[in-house]
Amino acid sequence: MKSEYGTKLERLEAKMAGVGQSPTNIDRLIEQGVGNLFRIADVYADGSPAQKKLVIGSMFPEKMTFDGFLLRTG
Repeated sequence: MKSEYGTKLERLEAKMAGVGQSPTNIDRLIEQGVGNLFRIADVYADGSPAQKKLVIGSMFPEKMTFDGFLLRTG
């Protein structure tokens, strides 16, 4: 049992050592995310039906139903 978990522990320690070495540029990620939010109306207006479905699905992850008159979420 010690040898089995010893190898797993060594792999996890190696992963942890590599995490701190590649800094992520948070400011760039925030700018990119906000830019994507500002473009969402254009993507929906100009997008294919599949792209529109992805946009709606990202905003409403619950299952959506249409009863003939209203669109409802779970």
